[in-house]
Amino acid sequence: MWQRAPCARWHPRPSPAAFVPLVVASASLLCAAPRRAPRRPAAAPPRRRAADRPTGAAAAAARSMAPPPPPPPPSGRRLRSRPAADAGGAGGPPHPPRRRARPSGGGRPPPPPPPPRRPSPPPWWQTRPAAEGGAGPVGLARARRPRRPPPPLLPRPPPAGAAGTPPAGSTGSPPPPPPPQGPPPPPPRQYFLFKSEGDSRIVDGVDAKFSIDDLAASPDGTTPWDGVRNYEARNTMRSARVGDAGFFYHSNVKEPGIVGVVEVVSAPYPDPTQFTGPHPDAKATRAAPRWDLVDVRLVRRTRRLVSLREIKAAPALAEMALVKRARISVQPVRPAEWEEVLRMELEGEADQGGGGPAKR
Repeated sequence: MWQRAPCARWHPRPSPAAFVPLVVASASLLCAAPRRAPRRPAAAPPRRRAADRPTGAAAAAARSMAPPPPPPPPSGRRLRSRPAADAGGAGGPPHPPRRRARPSGGGRPPPPPPPPRRPSPPPWWQTRPAAEGGAGPVGLARARRPRRPPPPLLPRPPPAGAAGTPPAGSTGSPPPPPPPQGPPPPPPRQYFLFKSEGDSRIVDGVDAKFSIDDLAASPDGTTPWDGVRNYEARNTMRSARVGDAGFFYHSNVKEPGIVGVVEVVSAPYPDPTQFTGPHPDAKATRAAPRWDLVDVRLVRRTRRLVSLREIKAAPALAEMALVKRARISVQPVRPAEWEEVLRMELEGEADQGGGGPAKR
């Protein structure tokens, strides 16, 4: 290649035509070079065919010209003697004579013969006669397995009062359990809390007040607990039974609290005010009512007012529904809570000096 000279002069740059002869000469040399032949595997030697093998006299002559095989290595085992003809013809030392058997009269006595083999017992079907279910003279075709005999029947016990038997109720046999007498015991008593408004409050033009005085003025002190429109309170009333007890609670007053004790005197039945009344339910029908009620009767007034403030301050009533869910109109009361409220009623009366019921 042409390069710049270190001096200031410039060499003349050759034209592209000057490279054409060089390219043509290189191409002709590449085309004239001989190609290398591909490598082939070496040919295997030809196999010897059966027709080329020597047979007959030629094979015998070839075997006679072959060198003799080498002798076997010596070992401590004693070789068996060969016949005298083979020993004399080989030209080597003769083999030792074959060992003869010892005479039966002397030496070690022969081992005793084995004891006779005991014959195996015949099959079970050949040991029984044909009358009992075995093969017998008929053969194996009618042989059957013997059936297992049934278990013996136990004797029946003699009836009570028979001769030689102890009477019922004696030490000989335990007496039978007595049959149940009378109806089953009633379920445990349940306790509730019924909330009602003690002061006047007008709702949709109707006074919602119903105090314990109104309950006492009702015929026989009994009234239906209607107007409930809360599902939780309705389900609580549905679980009530005749004979259950409850507290009468005054709400919407200056000092709310428990003022009386009532008793459930009817089973739950549909509330008629859901069809016609101050608070009807458009989805309720007489075929499928949605709200129920029970009849309650006044048992007595409490000796004093057990206020909500006292109930919230009592540690034994911390889990009472009146403390946890105060807005539900009908609430369940546990037996322990029921007894605690009655104890608080008597305790407060003793603190007031037994002057009768407090003013509400």
